[in-house]
Amino acid sequence: MKEKLKHTVEEQHSAMSTIAGFVYQFYYFMYKILTAEKGDTISFELYDDVASESQQGLVYYQLKHTVQQTASIAEKSEVKLTDRAADLWKAISVWMKLITADEKDGNKRTDEEQKKYISEREFSFVTNKIYNENKLVILCSKLAIGEMSDAEIDNVLDEITNLQRPNKKFKEIESKGGHHRRETVQNVIDALKVFPHKKQFLSKMKFESIGIDDIETKCQEYINDTIRIPHDKVKDVFDDFLVEAVHDFKACAKTGRPVIYTYEQQKKRFERVFSYHRETSFDF
Repeated sequence: MKEKLKHTVEEQHSAMSTIAGFVYQFYYFMYKILTAEKGDTISFELYDDVASESQQGLVYYQLKHTVQQTASIAEKSEVKLTDRAADLWKAISVWMKLITADEKDGNKRTDEEQKKYISEREFSFVTNKIYNENKLVILCSKLAIGEMSDAEIDNVLDEITNLQRPNKKFKEIESKGGHHRRETVQNVIDALKVFPHKKQFLSKMKFESIGIDDIETKCQEYINDTIRIPHDKVKDVFDDFLVEAVHDFKACAKTGRPVIYTYEQQKKRFERVFSYHRETSFDF
């Protein structure tokens, strides 16, 4: 009985982690929709978990949430993004595959096509973990301002390789003959080290540490400061905004369409929510 109960608790934890991860993605998507600028297109599970398309190019967002005791980064959670975190290296694996092979037909891109693909995109890893001491994050920050050579990049990757950590397996890959193998963190580190465009790619990687509560706070601040909704109405507006978005998710799910908002569609779709609360603010 005890073993069965333990198994049930583990399953419940796994299920809640999955739900929390989706809520995290959904809230971040809502924040990007809310703060979109003219010419932007925001999508959910089209190019990546979330993506933002503008005249400046595409930004791919990989969002990774870990259930922890506090939902806000401001509360100084001790959960850190380790140097060999499976979520981080899985995101890098996904991006490298997108860079090297056309997602439509699977054909390998030429070197020039790969460089062009990277130059037109930014790759953003968003997490509720703290990453200040992560070696790869520090590496990417230095590369963004051109402070590292290829040899120095390899040295950092070697340092991460030499860390005595469990070699986490995170993805099953089918190989020739129908056999399956598990891709590991080390597999991805090794692939990155020999990737000819690693310097360009890593220089285009960005990181953001933010909790679910922090995202909600940012949304409410934007509603108050930019959309000019009175402070006492902000929570109601945010809740109504989420409800309307859920309706859109449901409609897209029924037809198998991705969830996409252009700047103009966002304004048209949600302005009635904002207008209603502005008008009722002056009722006596």
